[in-house]
Amino acid sequence: MKKTIGDLTKECSDMQKDWIQKQTQLLSISTETDRLKTNLNENKTKKMVLEQKKLRIEGQLESQQKEIRELEHNMKHLRFDMDRMNSAVVKHDNKSQELANSNQMMETEFVQKLKEIESRCLEMERSVGVVKDDKNQMNQDILESERQVLLWERKITLEKEMQLVVEQSLEDAPGTPGRPRSPRSPPRSPARRAGSGLGSPSRRRSKQDEDDDSDDPE
Repeated sequence: MKKTIGDLTKECSDMQKDWIQKQTQLLSISTETDRLKTNLNENKTKKMVLEQKKLRIEGQLESQQKEIRELEHNMKHLRFDMDRMNSAVVKHDNKSQELANSNQMMETEFVQKLKEIESRCLEMERSVGVVKDDKNQMNQDILESERQVLLWERKITLEKEMQLVVEQSLEDAPGTPGRPRSPRSPPRSPARRAGSGLGSPSRRRSKQDEDDDSDDPE
């Protein structure tokens, strides 16, 4: 009986120890469970945050993809515009080169024409100088001719007056064979004598033409 009680006591003691150990394990498991529940809640919260972030990122991604499609579309238009602008630049360069060549040719022709005009102007200036010199010489010749005409007219007038005086003296001399006595012309006044040697060139020339038949006064 004692042995049975001892065995039972020992068994009870073992069972108590086992229970205490299992209680300790249960406490550890409860603690671990609580920790896992806490981690699970935290993970759920993180999951919700991550899902919201995912939705936000997906929205941003869709918006960026839309912007990328728009940018690609705009890039196509820009490439088309660039190609057109490059073609226009090439045409502009060709036209600029043509205009530069044309301007160079026009400038060369203009310079050549300007040189020809300058040479003509110099030639005309020389011709004008020669004409002026000829004109001055002609004026001097005319003045000299007029002076000679005046001298000759004065000589002719003096010769005529001397002839009149000689004829008058011959008519008045006694014993001179009779000539029909012409009416005595009054002697000319000094003013009239001086006036007969002056006057317009046309009048002097006509006077000289009238006296061409007279003798040379010299």
